[in-house]
Amino acid sequence: MIKVDTKDHIIELYFKEGLSIRASSRMLKVARKTVRRALADAEPTYRFNQR
Repeated sequence: MIKVDTKDHIIELYFKEGLSIRASSRMLKVARKTVRRALADAEPTYRFNQR
């Protein structure tokens, strides 16, 4: 289980800085599977409808 601050850092690296999953995992020294899980949790489960 990863800490909340690590999860936030993964999300920031991937979405804001544009790093790949592999690069993020190397930088934070966690498994790529862990990065994928953190990113899957980061996506919102709802969507806004445009009018």
